[in-house]
Amino acid sequence: MGRLRGGKVVVPLAIVLGGLILAGIFSVFAAKLTGVERDDSAAFLPHNAESTQVIRELRAFQPHPTEPAVVVYVRNSGITAADRARAAADSVEFARVPGVTGAPSAALAAADGKALSVTVPVAEKKQKDVAATVKKLRGIARSQHGLQVYVAGQASLKADFADVLKSVDMTLLIAAGLVVIIILIAVYRSPLLWIAPVSATMIGLGVAQGVIYLLARYANVTVDQQSASILLVLGFGAGTDYALLLISRLREELRRTNDKHAAVREAVRSSRAAILSSGLTVTVALLCLLASSLQSNKTLGLTAAIAIVCCMVSTLTFMPALLRLFGRRIFWPLVPQPGDKPRQGGFWAGLATRVGARPLRAAVLSVLVLAVLAIGSFQLRASGIAQTKAFINPVPSATAQRALAAHYPAGLGNPALLIVDSGHADQVRQAAGSVHGVAAVTPVGGPVGGSTRLAATLTDPPDGEAALSTVDRLRKAVDRVPGASVRVGGESAVYLDQQDAGARDRNIVIPMVLGLVFLILVVLLRAVAAPLILLATVVLSFFATLGVSAVVFNHWFHFAGADPSYPLFVFVFLVALGVDYNIFLMARIREEAHVVDTRRATLRGLRLTGSVITSSGLVLAATFATLGVLPLVFFATVGFSVAFGVLLDTFLVRSVLVPAAVMLAGDRAWWPARSPETKAPIVTERPRAEEPVR
Repeated sequence: MGRLRGGKVVVPLAIVLGGLILAGIFSVFAAKLTGVERDDSAAFLPHNAESTQVIRELRAFQPHPTEPAVVVYVRNSGITAADRARAAADSVEFARVPGVTGAPSAALAAADGKALSVTVPVAEKKQKDVAATVKKLRGIARSQHGLQVYVAGQASLKADFADVLKSVDMTLLIAAGLVVIIILIAVYRSPLLWIAPVSATMIGLGVAQGVIYLLARYANVTVDQQSASILLVLGFGAGTDYALLLISRLREELRRTNDKHAAVREAVRSSRAAILSSGLTVTVALLCLLASSLQSNKTLGLTAAIAIVCCMVSTLTFMPALLRLFGRRIFWPLVPQPGDKPRQGGFWAGLATRVGARPLRAAVLSVLVLAVLAIGSFQLRASGIAQTKAFINPVPSATAQRALAAHYPAGLGNPALLIVDSGHADQVRQAAGSVHGVAAVTPVGGPVGGSTRLAATLTDPPDGEAALSTVDRLRKAVDRVPGASVRVGGESAVYLDQQDAGARDRNIVIPMVLGLVFLILVVLLRAVAAPLILLATVVLSFFATLGVSAVVFNHWFHFAGADPSYPLFVFVFLVALGVDYNIFLMARIREEAHVVDTRRATLRGLRLTGSVITSSGLVLAATFATLGVLPLVFFATVGFSVAFGVLLDTFLVRSVLVPAAVMLAGDRAWWPARSPETKAPIVTERPRAEEPVR
């Protein structure tokens, strides 16, 4: 007996130690992940985009690319001789700043006589390096004696992004971890229970980050800060959800047996199919992003899928071993004992009774609520947002851009760039100069390899909708020059190409996600009707989420818009995660339908999964809400929408609409099969414990 007990301890202990060692090894690589992240436009644009071609061709003109920092000197009463001397002296200091390549431009006087501007070429490097250079430029360009001095331009904007995203991964990890721990303690009333799911998820994320670093370092996989941040939140939320499903089944088993090892084995066996199916669904949905033309979307799809797989594997290996070591003590002080009777009645039993009594009314009211919420989706503005308005809090670059636009063409220092064959340069220059929104077109340097570079200064801010429309008109105008081969690039062109690629990706990826998720559900449930019901409810929930989000963004947060990739990201997350919860529910309904009819199986499945899925929904919504700690509109929009969508799915779609729809369908839900195969007659059914209501 001693050997048996020793063996039961040694094996899980070895697994736990092995998991910790593996996580420790990969954490060394994970710590280096920020060192391989890229933030340059060329890394994420479609390879065949016109702006990408210009970026490649510009290397012949400028082997060491730069981005402008435009220093603006403003005196409302009019620029003085002393102000000009100040600008000249500052230019000498600017040239000495590390990261500044080449001489700053001569001071350019504004037509109104109230401003001077000096363009400083800053080496195009990582955001943190550009931020260090801009910080020193700002230190030199200080306002004094009535002269207001600002640093605008792409380099200044990049510096502000670097400051906002500094230490973002650690901030998110701490915020998500604290939120999950607080929710688990509040819901399960145990100071120890959180250790298992959080530990398993942290190990999964650590291994995932290490794998991603190795892929970025040795397989040329592009990784950016945006993807790295979202994968943390998604992995933490989904990993904790899988762990809670396992814990729920373990508590059931501990009420049936005194053998904690047997209880853990049975809990893993009974929950493994649902966890694997859910993880596979989310993974496949994320991998659909590989069909995107935007490299940033591909990066998110691959990295987040790796995180989901690692967290899922950790839940099914490391966590059971940890639970075997803790045993039932992990539920202290509410320790489940053999023979304990689960709490009868309660919220979920009452809800199941009410839904079961009038499923048609429940379904109709749920659909009406979702349809009304979806009306707001017509107000959604997701065609893009100016980078200067992408910050929730005021930043120096946005203030500087407004000062620049008040006295100069707003595109000064960040022009559209045209690469044209030298023989048609004059014709192209004339055609470009006639385009509405173009202030001036000037040659930059001499010809290189038969091509000439032209700079078109725009009258509008380079990241605004007006500038993007100007670039579109500019491309059409120069394309009409006979025999000319012209490519139009620059930051405004980059934003335009990103918008176009985002629209194309939505049209391709969304149908692909729906199709593949439908196939997975068909295989899992061995039915066609039930998967159609589930997908219909999730899609309706998605549009309802967009409707509420649009109203909140426009009239509460007063955001200037949303990123073009926002609808696609929210769709992928909500469909994958919404189906995730439906899989938890339907897997249990199918299990119960082996011994009772579909109607009673649905009611029983709702009662048995209500507590755990609600807890999981709260955890996942809270983890995505932590994206709000990052003061960027993109993270705030995605975080709010996914959090709200998960709660909507948890408390309305999964709790009311899906059970009501399945009950209305009855055995037809399992079409083309008549119903799940009956494993045992009803009279021999083994009693199943119900989760206590929390």
